[in-house]
Amino acid sequence: MDSKMKQQRICGLLGGLSFVSTLTYYNSINEIVSEAMVDHSSRIHMVSLDIFHQTIFLENGEWSRSIDYILEGIHELMKTNIDFLVICSNTAHIAVPRITQCYPNLVLLHISDAVAFAIKQKEIKKV
Repeated sequence: MDSKMKQQRICGLLGGLSFVSTLTYYNSINEIVSEAMVDHSSRIHMVSLDIFHQTIFLENGEWSRSIDYILEGIHELMKTNIDFLVICSNTAHIAVPRITQCYPNLVLLHISDAVAFAIKQKEIKKV
């Protein structure tokens, strides 16, 4: 690689919960990168969990097992030296406190932060 080329950071995507939202995140990230850096795509490492297991845990009220399952995916992503993490599921954000406990230096792009930012930008008073 040419030393003058700027190295992209590696985005870790935790997906599969559901594959539809995972696809939306993947496509959106690549569209944004392509607009900002013509002829480029995003450097993404992805772990896709099986929604079947997650659904069973949640239906049975097994929150701890659900969070452990999500953490398994995060541990796999961390082995690939990601620079930041995006969780492609609203429900999976229940694991955020444990993720930040396990990986305090991990940059987590949290959907609620993006929503709060958009609300402020648009000066929306009532949500």
